[in-house]
Amino acid sequence: MGYKLGSSPEEGEAEEARLGEIRDIHKELSLLVDYPPFSINPKEQNNFVEDFTLGIDEDEDDPFAEVMQKWAEQIAEARMYQKRYPSDSEAATQAAAKIQSG
Repeated sequence: MGYKLGSSPEEGEAEEARLGEIRDIHKELSLLVDYPPFSINPKEQNNFVEDFTLGIDEDEDDPFAEVMQKWAEQIAEARMYQKRYPSDSEAATQAAAKIQSG
């Protein structure tokens, strides 16, 4: 998609808003990666980071759609941990590890 020379101001504003949304989603995913289930499984964490950094297509209307669908369950769990342990991913990771160990 992207801004094109000769585009109207409205088109430029719409593109800037879209890019802002992309940045917001990327920022959220960057924060969620520090929470369980990602933080307790380094391999899964690396796969997730690769998908949301390398696997997006900024030319698509929803460049994160595939990533969000593929990782929906893990993202939902990470959001839950983030909500329960705001700004304390280490405590969230410790709690998840304790749950996993039984």
